[in-house]
Amino acid sequence: MYSQDNVRMQDAYIGFGGCASSRVGRDIVWRFLQKNWIKLVERFSENSRFLIVFVESCLSNFVDEKIASQIQSFFDSANISTVTRAVKQVVETIHMRSRVLKRDSKAIEEYFKEK
Repeated sequence: MYSQDNVRMQDAYIGFGGCASSRVGRDIVWRFLQKNWIKLVERFSENSRFLIVFVESCLSNFVDEKIASQIQSFFDSANISTVTRAVKQVVETIHMRSRVLKRDSKAIEEYFKEK
């Protein structure tokens, strides 16, 4: 998908974002991104808005603090300044989601037990 000229640049992230909306899909997209980051940068150029949207739409739904650390480490070593702000926002979002889940998980569990 990312290497084909028949997919418009502004649409290329949509399939990945859809896949990342599920728990299993998020892991698949994250592994894909790690394995193919250099190719994505080459295809869509380091200054492309695509890279920012790709990071935001494909990584922001994680809830695991360990994944947040992995994402931060990966992009620290990738050293692509274009996505620095997006990565920071994604990591903050993951930390926030993790805190909310820890705080509310018992109440959510009780709610569904009652139903």
